Amino acid sequence: MKKGILISAVLSLCIIFTTENVNAQDEIRGFNKGKVVPQLGIGLGGYGYYPGVAVRRGFTIPVVFGIEGGVHDYVGVGGYFGVATRRYNSRTRRATTLSTGARGTFHFYNMIEDLTGADLFTDKLDIYVGVLMGYEQNLYSHEVNSRGRFFGGGMVGIRYYPTSVFGVYAEVGRNVLSFINLGVAFRLGRKN
Repeated sequence: MKKGILISAVLSLCIIFTTENVNAQDEIRGFNKGKVVPQLGIGLGGYGYYPGVAVRRGFTIPVVFGIEGGVHDYVGVGGYFGVATRRYNSRTRRATTLSTGARGTFHFYNMIEDLTGADLFTDKLDIYVGVLMGYEQNLYSHEVNSRGRFFGGGMVGIRYYPTSVFGVYAEVGRNVLSFINLGVAFRLGRKN
């Protein structure tokens, strides 16, 4: 009798945990409402706002931090900050560009999966388009005055999550201080 109760209890627990695990897996998505996705990366193909021919000779790899929160299963809003610095004029002077602003993204890949019912692996993959609006400020080591400008841009991005929290990302387009941003992303918040 005790053996039968023990076997029933163990089987019941296995069924409960298996069902909860399946439900939890169904809810994990690359992006949805309630998610917070901080990301840290570097820029390639930097353009920077460096007026003057002498300044354009330098080389830089911008560092970019962004954060995005899901306000809808397909829409995210957030902000970003980027910094790039380079030496110029015989490497005696330094120009630093700071970029900050807002970003909005539309995660169409999730919508396609929802509309078609196909399994597009949105638990691991997040493909999106986005827009940026911000301000870029230049600081020069040899000048008191700085220069700046407002800008807007668009990008296409992809995130791949090998685990439920950690991922890598790439964004291409008129982005933060570069045309290509690569880095790491962390999927935090609801439904993880």
